[in-house]
Amino acid sequence: MTTLGVAELEELLDASLRVHTEAHRTEALSYYEPANPVLCEAHNSLARIIGVFGGNRSGKSEFGAVEAAILATGILPRALRSTYPVEKLRTDVLRGLHIRVACVDFINGITKVILPKFRDGDDQHGPWIPARSLAGGNWEKAYNAASRTLTVVRETNTNGIVKRLRDHAQIEFCSYDQEVTRFSGVARHLTWFDETPTEPIWKECQMRHISTRGRSLVTLTPPDTSGDVAWVFDEVYEPGLLGHPRYDPLRVKCYTIWTEHNRYLPQQEVEHVRGHLSPDEQENRLHGAFRHLAGLVYPQFRAVPDSSDTCHVVDEFE
Repeated sequence: MTTLGVAELEELLDASLRVHTEAHRTEALSYYEPANPVLCEAHNSLARIIGVFGGNRSGKSEFGAVEAAILATGILPRALRSTYPVEKLRTDVLRGLHIRVACVDFINGITKVILPKFRDGDDQHGPWIPARSLAGGNWEKAYNAASRTLTVVRETNTNGIVKRLRDHAQIEFCSYDQEVTRFSGVARHLTWFDETPTEPIWKECQMRHISTRGRSLVTLTPPDTSGDVAWVFDEVYEPGLLGHPRYDPLRVKCYTIWTEHNRYLPQQEVEHVRGHLSPDEQENRLHGAFRHLAGLVYPQFRAVPDSSDTCHVVDEFE
């Protein structure tokens, strides 16, 4: 038996760390671990609409990106392999998967935030779409800037045997500043809404899911001022909570996550930010609470039309 010296052991350890680091960069999806235990429940949910409401930097957008990447590639993270519902992988689809990712605007939202999650990664992990899953083997060949569409090669893994499927997944990137008609067209198997969509866009996208039994992901931090978010509260958030009269975990399921529970954030920095926020701002920006809809004398009051076109404010008149 050969005994290794200290220098040789250090060299082997360094090599092992390099391999580990490179694996996390090139196969980030396989090594993904949710930032918050609550997100494990969200990943395992079979609800047609999954809402993740959280504070800024709580991990909600990473959840949405990973869910989209799992469906597009067929790759299951190791942390979810024993619990993730296999029916969500949609191996029943034989003519290509269609995924839509929608954000506030294209320049600041899609280009600066969403695309890098699939293409570049960040300091914590590599891109959620590995190079081997990109059509043509690289981003330049897989991404069509004109149509804002990414083509991804799908695969299945049965008992460790990986099989690449003949059909592809198409991830289309949209923004809420586009006309509602841009959200019509081909049926979709999944739509991920990052931050608050307008209600007309939401309804148009839901129509794309009828023939496919498609799913919706909603990841957002509620705005701390009033706006076009009351319908989200009424139609998604409240019905997705246990105890609500319309609660059906297979239809809508909602989760709330806090910024300080993101295990990848330095907690001393979170506490530093907390010190500059008022109690109401903390509830909104750190805990994802709908503060501007709380404490109303008349909870049914709507300053903007809701899903039933109810509105209690009228234009000025003589």
